Amino acid sequence: MRITTIATHIEPGARSAEQAAAVMALAESFGARVTALTFPTEVMSEETPPDSSAAVLAEAAKRGVTVDLRGRSSFAQGIGAELADYGRVSDLVMHVLSGRPSQAERLMLGAAVFDTGRPVLVLPPGAALPLRPARAVVAWDGEASAVRAAHNAMPFLARAEEVIVAFVSDDKELRSGDSGAAMAALLARHGLRTTYQQLARSGRGVLSALCELAAGGVLTMGCVRHSPIRDLVFGSATTDLFHGEATVAVLASA
Repeated sequence: MRITTIATHIEPGARSAEQAAAVMALAESFGARVTALTFPTEVMSEETPPDSSAAVLAEAAKRGVTVDLRGRSSFAQGIGAELADYGRVSDLVMHVLSGRPSQAERLMLGAAVFDTGRPVLVLPPGAALPLRPARAVVAWDGEASAVRAAHNAMPFLARAEEVIVAFVSDDKELRSGDSGAAMAALLARHGLRTTYQQLARSGRGVLSALCELAAGGVLTMGCVRHSPIRDLVFGSATTDLFHGEATVAVLASA
């Protein structure tokens, strides 16, 4: 799969230029165009809301990237639905975090991951942009979402120096036949330098353990909806991702 179109949201404010720069750098690397939503996620007063269009256009011009600016088309639907509308007709959705995600950002992330059918690149503050990562980690649990995540990540995996299929062995029971090793073999047949590794949590959260393995590179993972009670009792790598716990770039698919 080629990445020809990236959908993103750039929050107006002090860090809009930084967010736009990351998106445009990725778009330039893949030769993609960008659809940028530039409306604020929260309007706290009746004043005219700020705009991030100038920052987006400046960064696009610097990189030679074609960009389509989009404001909020309707207040009849939520901000997540706005992003999902454009995400569904793009190859990739990208969300650059500027800090701990707000409730509004978590709504947008949820819509991007679960309502678009497209992979979502989440870039935490300080994380390296995965243009040509030294290491790509494929989180594996044998579920359909992990399969989709791995295949959706192919444009990034193909650029990585090494790919590790990682199974967190003390989180879920190993499936018979050890499908993680078979997945690593499949990726190797696609020409990727791939190995398989069982990873112990050792008291860490699943997402934390995977991010540590992927340090400096990119992590690809499947996301699953859980009930709030289930997340409260058992925890969830998906929930941790939405709450800004990742330390590396994460390519998420549902």
